[in-house]
Amino acid sequence: MDLYVLTICALAVQVKSGDQKENVATGKPTSLQSTESSHASDLAVDGDPDTFTLSQVSITPSWRVDLERVYNVDAVSITNRPDCCPEKLNGAQIHIGSSKSGNPRCAVVSAVPVGGTFSYSCHGMQGRYVSVFIPGEGKQLALAEVQVFGKPAENVAIGKPTSLLSTESSHASDLAVDGDLNTFTLSQVYTTPVWRVDLEMVHRVDTVSITNRPDCCPETLNGAQIHIGSSQIGNPRCAEVSVVPVGETYNYSCHGMEGRYVNVFINGEGKQLALAEVQVFGKPAVIPTPTPAPTTPTIAPPPPPPPLTLLVSGRTVVLVREQLSWYDALLHCRSLYRDLASLHSPEKQLEVGEALLLRGANTAHVWLGLRRRMLSSVWYWMNGEEMDHSSWEGGRPRYHEIPGTSACGAAANMVQFLWSDRHCKEQLNFLCYTDDDPDYSPVQFTITYARI
Repeated sequence: MDLYVLTICALAVQVKSGDQKENVATGKPTSLQSTESSHASDLAVDGDPDTFTLSQVSITPSWRVDLERVYNVDAVSITNRPDCCPEKLNGAQIHIGSSKSGNPRCAVVSAVPVGGTFSYSCHGMQGRYVSVFIPGEGKQLALAEVQVFGKPAENVAIGKPTSLLSTESSHASDLAVDGDLNTFTLSQVYTTPVWRVDLEMVHRVDTVSITNRPDCCPETLNGAQIHIGSSQIGNPRCAEVSVVPVGETYNYSCHGMEGRYVNVFINGEGKQLALAEVQVFGKPAVIPTPTPAPTTPTIAPPPPPPPLTLLVSGRTVVLVREQLSWYDALLHCRSLYRDLASLHSPEKQLEVGEALLLRGANTAHVWLGLRRRMLSSVWYWMNGEEMDHSSWEGGRPRYHEIPGTSACGAAANMVQFLWSDRHCKEQLNFLCYTDDDPDYSPVQFTITYARI
């Protein structure tokens, strides 16, 4: 087997500021597993092209510099080692991103002479880490000096409007975008707390940085999800947060996801969400202007009517006339109100049906907090109340007769207000409770959009 040696004389990261260029990699933390004696990893960022770091022979040796913040990198310059073996650098790859591994590639190195310096354009790639590695078995990586040029990435979330339902005193939602890592927003303990920032226009998001609270309890952030999109809820997921130490900042690559809203939430019952800082790095998305039709212009659909408030047996119920799936309706109710409505008596059911006829939903059915257990015929209310009556169309759910009928419950928009089991992705209006109930014990439910 042939033995190949990867040699990089110099790797430096530079930042352009007007006509000035700053090497932002100089003196920054570096790593290279299993270095040869007297060839430590930081020799690639010491500014001296006569010294170089050198790995032991291994499988895919990888060197990395931590720039300690997110940059838009325009170019990376590689200087080959000054003593010998220039061809060993051929095939080395330069990767940039906000994860320690698995980032996008900027360039592949080829034919750098002994002691020579070649520059590679990265076109504003965004990231905190710059990695250089050579793939394959029996490789050896040497780096004398590397230079990278770019600008600090802009945090587009700072000072933007935020929301978090039911915050603790002195822990308002905007403390997560104030630029101060010693303050933090904190929700009360309830089901699926959701924090949201409105970027005020659609952005293409490359990185989201999450800073945990600075005082205690870092584990309460474990399992938090980051979602990005142009709706206030129900957007695609960028990443899941796990094990961020007290006061530490972790970066999550979102690979250019587009959206106006960034949500951070924890699924489940009895959760409390704390965020010291949420930084969002990206650029405004370029939205192409559609070519107008030669004949009749396209008319945008009108916005949904505002919610209507109903009083049912002394309790406040809100009819939300936005059309959402059952999963999105559940998250909407639990984040903005209390829960999807549960009607556990015939009297309440009749009263709601009459109120809807007078006030008006704009879909033929409306979602309730009614759910069937998967792979069974047992139905239950999402607020934890027992189901002591039923009002199914035809006397029972269609699930008994039609295999595969979905597992979410809605009610017909008519006087009888009869129930129907429907496909959970159907877009319907829905009913939410708003008031506190001392007996409220919601069913813990993890929302996944792969379900039927």
